[in-house]
Amino acid sequence: MSPATAVQLLAVRALNYANKADAAGLRDSLHRARQEADRGRDTLAVATLDATESVLLFNENQFEAALRMQQKAVESMGASGTPVALWLPEGLWMSFMLNSLGWCEEALRAVETGLGTARHAKHAIAEAYWMMVRARVLYDMGRLDEAREQAETVLELSEILHLGDFANATAGVVLHRIAIDSGDVELRGSAQPLVEALANGVSLTRTGRWSLALDALDRRELDAAYAYASLARESLRDPIPSMTSPANFEDDVYLAYICKQVGDARTVAEIERIASGRAAGNPGNALVRAVASAVRGIRDSDFEAVMAAVTAMKDVPRPLMVARLLELAGSLAPTDQVASDTLRLSLRGYEEAGAARDATRVLRSLRDRGVRTRIKAIDDVPMGLSKREYQVAERMASGMTTQQIADDLLVSPHTVVTHIRHIFTKWGVNTRREAAKHFREASVPR
Repeated sequence: MSPATAVQLLAVRALNYANKADAAGLRDSLHRARQEADRGRDTLAVATLDATESVLLFNENQFEAALRMQQKAVESMGASGTPVALWLPEGLWMSFMLNSLGWCEEALRAVETGLGTARHAKHAIAEAYWMMVRARVLYDMGRLDEAREQAETVLELSEILHLGDFANATAGVVLHRIAIDSGDVELRGSAQPLVEALANGVSLTRTGRWSLALDALDRRELDAAYAYASLARESLRDPIPSMTSPANFEDDVYLAYICKQVGDARTVAEIERIASGRAAGNPGNALVRAVASAVRGIRDSDFEAVMAAVTAMKDVPRPLMVARLLELAGSLAPTDQVASDTLRLSLRGYEEAGAARDATRVLRSLRDRGVRTRIKAIDDVPMGLSKREYQVAERMASGMTTQQIADDLLVSPHTVVTHIRHIFTKWGVNTRREAAKHFREASVPR
């Protein structure tokens, strides 16, 4: 075949190796393609090669090099006249990477730009892909209601557009984590099969099994959590996402905790070496510094090390991670008073995010220490609806169309349709007219 065709095929091969987390195959494809590639002739293929090499560099903890390489890819696409927001999935990578590095606000801005471009182009698949990233970013920022709204919309679109494992590994995993944090039994029941399908599949098995490990940890089934985490433990040193994909470095804290609880000191030490090496190689990144300090705290049962992780997170907009670190610190505190003060801070963080089950767990720890307090009302929303569902119902009752509601709430029409379907189910109605009547009757003061 011609060199141009070979480069195109190798670029696709590299992309697939990146997606299936095969570092050896990715390196081989990149090496062979780079030997044949001509940037002037193979612009699009080379951009894909740059994006996939950025993935490899990121998984090797070379963050600055990964960002530079992806920026080069984005610039190549821009110069070719192809909108980066419609370049899938390579165009999503910068936002995923920014979020994984703890730069969630920058990631969200990039996502909103991409989503806007996709909507303007009426490119349904691109819009769904950007929604997937948005769900992940919103979750990491502790905006659980918005993350759930976005993830549910993605999964409904996925059935229509046949997005498969990629949707489950992003939106499905987000819903599963929200179900764990909130204690929503119904949501947990609908999200569990999605992560089980990943765990039993061939491309994103680690992601699925890690989700099941977190589920078992929440149930305090530590031996089961440790067993589900076997693939993560085996691949710690490999330049691939060994747990969540793309990587969520907070997972190191969970894995270290699980291993510590079952007595696997060797793996805890290995996680600490990896986390410390990552932090040393990227001293400007507060999130990876925090993770390294927290893992060290778990290894040594060191309250001060975990609190140093909390301090490192002061400018990282990930409140749920901070609340989890505070909960961990509370379990290691030197006195009951220090433990109680620390756990109160954790409780407040969970409450503000709407993580009801997590808040209840911390409340139980406080009561075990003789502290009497209550959880503030997290889901105090009228008519049995979520906050956003109530907003949609309110506008529907006023006569707004789906598009008008979408424009008013700055969401997609797909999201509005999802909320309307939920409202119908919760209220036992079948039409907009019935829903509007129910809303007006329920709103009348009694």
